[in-house]
Amino acid sequence: PRFSRARYLAFPTEFIPRLQAVVADLTRGMNDRQKAEAIMSYLAPPAFEYSLEGLPSDPQNALEQFIFTGRKGNCEYFASAMGIMLRMAGVPARLVTGYRGGFYNDAGGYYIVQEELAHVWVEAWDEEVAAWVRYDPTPPGGALTGLTGFNTWELYLDMLDYQWSRLVVN
Repeated sequence: PRFSRARYLAFPTEFIPRLQAVVADLTRGMNDRQKAEAIMSYLAPPAFEYSLEGLPSDPQNALEQFIFTGRKGNCEYFASAMGIMLRMAGVPARLVTGYRGGFYNDAGGYYIVQEELAHVWVEAWDEEVAAWVRYDPTPPGGALTGLTGFNTWELYLDMLDYQWSRLVVN
């Protein structure tokens, strides 16, 4: 690979020792892809639940609280947990931030991507295909539940706002 493996395997040596033991037991004898799938299954419902409420509040132990106590969190917790677990299992991993979804504006011919669609997921290096492979441990639904599209007038107003910014302001 054209990257530093050590960089994507790094984590503090004494970081959550009991999680290191769980990961070792969970992934023993597996190849990298199997390790990633095992970790995805470990973080899946009903054992873990998506939530924006009751999140861990101790910044020093938030991830440990998420994994061992609360088992409720948003995409940042799920991706962070999977990312560190992959690294503990010897699989190079990185977190990726972006957006999940959007709404197509037929009037303007572009996508509207709202702040509520911000998302974090994981990429793990797969040696067999020599590429980063995307994994999204966040349970389906979550933040996207309750989001709705736009009515026709809202799409035209958004298109006018977009054109005003593009042609006049810029």
